[in-house]
Amino acid sequence: MRIRPALALLFAASLTYADAYSTLLQRYETQIKQQERQLRSLRRNLLIKQREAKRWEQKADSAKAQWTEAGLSVEKARRMVRLNQDRRQQSHSKAEEAQWTVLEHTTQNRAAAGETNYWAAEMYKRSKTPRFFATSDAVFYQPAAVLENLAEYSQTTQILAEKAQEKETALRSEEFRWQNEERKIFS
Repeated sequence: MRIRPALALLFAASLTYADAYSTLLQRYETQIKQQERQLRSLRRNLLIKQREAKRWEQKADSAKAQWTEAGLSVEKARRMVRLNQDRRQQSHSKAEEAQWTVLEHTTQNRAAAGETNYWAAEMYKRSKTPRFFATSDAVFYQPAAVLENLAEYSQTTQILAEKAQEKETALRSEEFRWQNEERKIFS
């Protein structure tokens, strides 16, 4: 009966192996369950991270669009400023020109008025002076015509000076308006 102890030994060994296999199998199942839980947790975290990444991507796209829009607004403001500066400079130049015209016409008016006064005084002196004291210069033979031309020239230069003054005032107002427009752009 030697075979029986061998069978019993073989049976005992198989039971030992079966117990060891069963224990190993339980350990593997436990590890598999743990790894499945970790995998589910990783999937959840991955989904959360994907959502966050999508949100940040949308924020980045929005910021990029805002940045582009701001760049366009800045470029538009620069163009407007340049245009306003050009307009203001043109108004300033024209106003300076008008100011010089006012000065020119005013000076001519004063000179003509001075000459008119001189010729009026000369005519008065001539009318009050006896003929034998009168000068024989050709200029003194037509003082009335000279006086009339000077008076007309004086009136013309006065009108031109007033118009130039009005033009200068309008141009200075326009220059001031463009300057205010420029300030509005920056505020």
